[in-house]
Amino acid sequence: MIKSMTGFGRGASGEGGQAVTVEIRSINHRYRDIVMRMPRALQIYEEDVKGLVASRIARGRIELSVSMAGNGQDTSCDIEVNLGLLRSYVRALNKLKEELGISEGLGLSTIVGLRDVLIARPLEPDIEKTKGNLMEAINEALDGLDSMRGSEGKRLETDFVERLSIVEEAVARIKTRTSGAVEDNLRRFRDNLERLLKDTPLDPQRVAQEAAIMVDRMDVSEEIVRARSHLKQFRDYLAMDEPVGRRLDFLLQELHREINTLGVKASDAQVSKAIVEVKAEIEKIREQVQNIE
Repeated sequence: MIKSMTGFGRGASGEGGQAVTVEIRSINHRYRDIVMRMPRALQIYEEDVKGLVASRIARGRIELSVSMAGNGQDTSCDIEVNLGLLRSYVRALNKLKEELGISEGLGLSTIVGLRDVLIARPLEPDIEKTKGNLMEAINEALDGLDSMRGSEGKRLETDFVERLSIVEEAVARIKTRTSGAVEDNLRRFRDNLERLLKDTPLDPQRVAQEAAIMVDRMDVSEEIVRARSHLKQFRDYLAMDEPVGRRLDFLLQELHREINTLGVKASDAQVSKAIVEVKAEIEKIREQVQNIE
């Protein structure tokens, strides 16, 4: 089954400060080009992420964006009380109360507002859990991307099959139209020679040489055989469960070359019309093949 190079996928994993969200977009590209945007805390996994993406996608420009709750900083922490500093604050405040005659008591609201009395110490992140969340989110995003690329590939395959049928029918008409053309032209060639040179003796060997040259210039049987072979091979590639975009593109180039040769040799209006039709369909297929992985 062929796949498109265009798609989108999203995945998420984890909770709290270790929650990871991944978005992946892919577009056409001649090779595989992976572009990543990740929080600084996750950049140590960059090579692992590239390896995972490369194992799932063979071709295309892949843009991967990773976000993490708190920008990669876990918000879980321990709160410590600086008792030594608090005692110093209490002594100083009690002294002020005595000297200024303040009767107000010292409550928690006042203590919380004292600078550096409460110290928040972030917990060390669970590195393995963070990496696991990241990889799980990426796999989920890749699954969504793969599904979209596969759906688009099916649509393109349907279009290819329809256009291949048109091309095959046109090639069959060309074969039918040209099947007796060589014999007819040879017969006309001999008749014209005899009519023009009726009083001049003909050299059988020279006539045979000229006839052979004319046959070679007009015979399209080899081109038709090769064109049919390319069309069959194209259908075989469509059935493969692997990336075939480049092979399809090359095959279309070869098919176009055979059709061009047919056009050069064709001396019939109906054949020329069929060749124009075939070229138009090949060009439409080729445009779509640029989007195949």
